[in-house]
Amino acid sequence: MSETPKLPSPAPAKEYLPSEVSTARVIMFVQVGFGLLALAFVLPTLLSAGVGLELLMLLPALLGLLLLLFAALRFRSRKRWARYVALAAEGFSVLTWIYELIELDGGQNGIGNLFSLGFPLIVVILLSRTPAARWFDR
Repeated sequence: MSETPKLPSPAPAKEYLPSEVSTARVIMFVQVGFGLLALAFVLPTLLSAGVGLELLMLLPALLGLLLLLFAALRFRSRKRWARYVALAAEGFSVLTWIYELIELDGGQNGIGNLFSLGFPLIVVILLSRTPAARWFDR
């Protein structure tokens, strides 16, 4: 009596990021790129001026950019913490921009601030939607 050969199990279906998560991830990469570009322009100016302590003021910006990058890179893992980190970082960015718009310049640079507010606000909205919340289930 011959045994029937066992067929290999089919490969697991590839999981695709929901459009909300994918769009938020791309926006976060763009934010990190623009942020690093801005730091690259500011750093030589500070170094040529011979300032030391002012360089420490760039550290929170750099850490924030690295946090955004790390969270965006971990979206495919579907870990809840990646979504929470992204929401917290972007939410803080939204609050910072609102504060600057209201308190610091009194709306003098409103268009620039509104443009800069757009990316974090869009990411918060996208990651708060139900399909995004369902994606981060681990």
